[in-house]
Amino acid sequence: MSLPSTIDIDRPLPDEQRVRETLADRTLTKLGDDERLERLHRVFYPVFRVEYAYETGEGKLFGTERRKATALLDGLWADNDRALSQYADGAGDPRQLRTGGYDFGTDTPSLGRSVLLEFQGTTDDAASILPSRLTEFREQNAGTANVFLRKLREAYGLPADFDPDGFEGVQAVDRLYLPFWLAEFHAPHSEAVVMVSLRDPDADTDELRRHAWLAEYVSADPGGWRPTATRSTPTASNATSASGSTSPTARTNRSSTVGAATERTNLTALRRSTVSVPPTRTPSSSPTASRWTPSRSSSPTPSGASPMSAG
Repeated sequence: MSLPSTIDIDRPLPDEQRVRETLADRTLTKLGDDERLERLHRVFYPVFRVEYAYETGEGKLFGTERRKATALLDGLWADNDRALSQYADGAGDPRQLRTGGYDFGTDTPSLGRSVLLEFQGTTDDAASILPSRLTEFREQNAGTANVFLRKLREAYGLPADFDPDGFEGVQAVDRLYLPFWLAEFHAPHSEAVVMVSLRDPDADTDELRRHAWLAEYVSADPGGWRPTATRSTPTASNATSASGSTSPTARTNRSSTVGAATERTNLTALRRSTVSVPPTRTPSSSPTASRWTPSRSSSPTPSGASPMSAG
């Protein structure tokens, strides 16, 4: 993938120095006061911004109302749509970002301080998702239709007044990136590694948990996407979620911990490669994806566990 000169993002992130200084004064993970920020990467996650039109089903005796709404679909084709739907309201006014001032590691085999993840499929593939799902809804019998519609609402953030029968079609599809900071924490006397994904380092615990899906996703399958005949849900026996645990003697009064924990891992580098990624949504082309691939480790590395490296 050639690096584009500009990309569209939903919002800017605070600068690295501010993030490091703020995280140094907080305790976010189960590692407690011993936690140390080992690595910090700016990750640009790709999404398809899909605008669609529909007529409401409410008050049909007095006429319906035509409305437009926006759904964010996973640009990695990795079934993270439900987590991504929470960002749809803030994606209506994208900002252009010039990539020239960021270290994407283009001249090194390891990750840069910024990571731009590749889009999978095409805009036509993304435009076909909602219409095909609604076609599946109409094929449901009366006993399963309501459950199917509820799952559609949860997966794609459909408005409460959305009426499948009033769906008028997709109006536009744009490519957009959601930037996050992905922080990796170690502790001097522990082999545990905990990753935390965030956008604002000053955010409270509840806000941080909204973004925990990214750290959990990377922790669940850090070795990369595998070239198999069908994509299965990533699993890792050594990766666990640390969300909701309590940190002893936190450095601030926000003592609840967040993050995805990986035990007995201390990798020092990751390199990028490209592999075939069989999608679950059957796009028209065979997409490829950047892959998190562990290289050497300074301590024993269990299968399926890997942190990020400093670029």
